[in-house]
Amino acid sequence: MSKKKNLMKEYQKTLITPVTMKKALLEARGELSDQDVFLSAAYRRQLNSLGSYLVGRTGRKDIAISARVEWDDGDDPFTAYTDNKAVVLNAAYPGIQKRKRRIDRHMCIMGMACHEFAHCLFTDFTQLKRQYEAFIDGNLYPGVPKITPANEQGLDGIQNMLEKGPLTRRVVAQIYKNLDNVIEDAYIERSLTVLHTGDAKKSLKMLNQAFFGEDFMESIRRKEVEDPALFQRGWSIFQNALLTLLKMGAVNLDPAYHPVIADIHNRLCALAPRLMREVENSNVRARKELALDLILENWDLLEGEINYELSQMSEEEKAIANLTDEELEEILKHIIENALKNIGVDHEKHNNSNSGLPVRVFIEQPAPSQENGEENTDDGTNDEGGKDENSSPADSENGKNAVIRITPEDDSFGGDDSMRKTLNSIETELSKQTAEEKTEEQLRQTLQQNANCSAVNDTWSVKIIRPPEILQDGINRYEYIWPKISPVSKSLKKELLKILRERRQGSKLTGLIHGRRLDTRSLYRTDEKYFSKTRLPSDRPTVATALLIDQSGSMCRHANDSSGQGLFQNKIQAASNAALLLYDFCVDLGFPIMVAGHTTDFGSKVILEVMAAFQKVDKQDRYRICNAKALYGNRDGTALNYMLSELKKRPEEIKLLFIISDGLPSDYFSGEDGVAHLQAVLADAQKSGVLTFAAALDEDIPQLREIYGENMFEMTDLARMPRTLLNVMKRFVK
Repeated sequence: MSKKKNLMKEYQKTLITPVTMKKALLEARGELSDQDVFLSAAYRRQLNSLGSYLVGRTGRKDIAISARVEWDDGDDPFTAYTDNKAVVLNAAYPGIQKRKRRIDRHMCIMGMACHEFAHCLFTDFTQLKRQYEAFIDGNLYPGVPKITPANEQGLDGIQNMLEKGPLTRRVVAQIYKNLDNVIEDAYIERSLTVLHTGDAKKSLKMLNQAFFGEDFMESIRRKEVEDPALFQRGWSIFQNALLTLLKMGAVNLDPAYHPVIADIHNRLCALAPRLMREVENSNVRARKELALDLILENWDLLEGEINYELSQMSEEEKAIANLTDEELEEILKHIIENALKNIGVDHEKHNNSNSGLPVRVFIEQPAPSQENGEENTDDGTNDEGGKDENSSPADSENGKNAVIRITPEDDSFGGDDSMRKTLNSIETELSKQTAEEKTEEQLRQTLQQNANCSAVNDTWSVKIIRPPEILQDGINRYEYIWPKISPVSKSLKKELLKILRERRQGSKLTGLIHGRRLDTRSLYRTDEKYFSKTRLPSDRPTVATALLIDQSGSMCRHANDSSGQGLFQNKIQAASNAALLLYDFCVDLGFPIMVAGHTTDFGSKVILEVMAAFQKVDKQDRYRICNAKALYGNRDGTALNYMLSELKKRPEEIKLLFIISDGLPSDYFSGEDGVAHLQAVLADAQKSGVLTFAAALDEDIPQLREIYGENMFEMTDLARMPRTLLNVMKRFVK
């Protein structure tokens, strides 16, 4: 097998087809990592769009929110947080990464975003600073409640702690903040899902399922194996059960399992009516009072856990009152660590950046301290065993069942599928870029294979270049020139489309001198054109076009723009304009087109810059054409032979080859050698049925006519070029 045939065989293997593109896209998509997707600019844009949408539904124009994703997979990763203006999410958080499917991880991240956006919309951030400062000053927040049998012990205990010093006060503020944040989270999530019942609600539900969906009793059994002293930590169990109840709407506590579980079960049953009331209450004070009451009225659990921690630190059991500020701080910190991690827990670090009051969705009901003549006993700690006279039958059922529920049971996730489509769109966008890069490289190899084949009998080699990146110069040039020359392209396409339409539909030609059919309507004519002919409908012709641009150094010379529109300043710009016009014409009509520029380099090498190939990979070719530069020498015969070899492989009926040049070939032993080589290639083109045409400036046409003959046109007047092209097309389309 000859060398040329071997090269052709290799060329066939590298041909790019739609299947090639699809395969590259699938491979690129499969190689995307979570970091590629979740840290991408496309993902950030979608998050910000989500924020704008959620804010827009409230009608508030004074709230502006931005979001970004980080990747913190360290020993103590954060989940998410907001300063009421910017939202930061950690896509590497273990609770998210343990989800097996990316769509589930994506929904959890979107759920975190919705959660933090909800804080920006519904949380009063000014309260967070006030409550922290109150505890640091040794005061209770939102104020000292009315003394009742239920909170009396807790009031004494917490005030004694606040008197210890600043370290203990700081930890007490943290304990209060944790409970307050749990209640606030439930409130803002319910507020958001009232306004948004689609995928925003679904993402929050999936997030809570991922973080808090484990059956509570299963977690208790697992932790009991790990920590035999688990039931000495009544406060931690109570706080985690409360968190699960508010996040999931229900918690499973089997009273028969352990007395501590039975005690916590009874406490939460009594609390359920008030929890249901306050998580759908726009009165922020009511929620703040609930957080404080949870500490005061369950102080015995907290104090019991403190005593247990104390017994582990010292051989002799000490009273809390004997502890120093530093010792008590250490114990309380350890207790806090036993609580479940919540979502977005450092809101108090930030100021209220957005103006205006929080958005209110629910009716504002008075806090217990604001109710005239009523005691703060609606938490169920009255003499009736925790039952509220206004409790519903469902509340009463909580006392009989292991599962305590504050929201209706609903196992469905619902949603509108918009977030899945968002992820699919992002992955497609990211994988498309990678796939295009790989396919571009394959395209370059394909073009190089054919270039090697075309230069087998040439003393010069051909090197194909195809810039993967689009330079801004090309984009700027296109945006400047296209509005000026596009009307010419439109008029050309309009006239040719009319011809194509007639060919497809069929038509009747009249006024013929000869023919088989007499047209009686033409008998009045004196020029004897009495005959007509019916043209039958026929298929649209197939046309392949190649355009070769001379990029030799002489193309940088000044050229006179007779249009007065500032279309070009030099020859290479005039050539670029003509190429762009032809490219747009062919692409819009569905005709395959290839555009390349040629110059020479050291070592007997022809450099061919393929600006647009027959096999399209991206939509950037127009910018590549506009970025054409004048470079070094030119060896027209070698370059033209390569373009001819590309056309020969095309299956189209009509094949057109255009050359834009400003002079004779230069990189030959003599001018005669260059002309002879070029004429030999043109003869091969004619033999192969490829029609060749040359375009040049008026001043350059005389010296080129001896090579290209009468198939030449002037390229600087763009109004003449479309007409010339149209006439050429008419001859073969009709």
